[in-house]
Amino acid sequence: MRLLRLVVSASDLVRRQTELALRQTELTEPMITMLWVLQPSSDMSMRELAAKLNYDPSNVSLLADRLVAMGLVQRLPHPTDGRRRVLRLTERGDTLYHEILAQLFERSPIFKLSTEEQQQLRDLLVKIRSFESAADDHIRRVLDS
Repeated sequence: MRLLRLVVSASDLVRRQTELALRQTELTEPMITMLWVLQPSSDMSMRELAAKLNYDPSNVSLLADRLVAMGLVQRLPHPTDGRRRVLRLTERGDTLYHEILAQLFERSPIFKLSTEEQQQLRDLLVKIRSFESAADDHIRRVLDS
């Protein structure tokens, strides 16, 4: 139980520090999440973005409209399908992305760990995430019974 409490406490600390870093922007959490997924130098269709974010496509369209209006994202023709559009960060969006990243590096306790400790943590978190579908199946069985 102590280990679980420590994990929850660490998670809360990282979340709070992340929220503080993100509060300095004029963006909502879904908008920041969308920027985070887009990343610099990556084009993504709204359909791909909706699937990756697990958002309804209409929500992605609305968020994209707002980000375009703010000059953070641009809509471009799809490179192989003229009927589709892709989203890409603008130079301003790229700058904001890197500013947010710098704030996270400065504030997050994860980046206070050594490179070796970060790698160990990453490996353990990847391993824990690999149990996700089994845990989801177990939860469904418990709820269905």
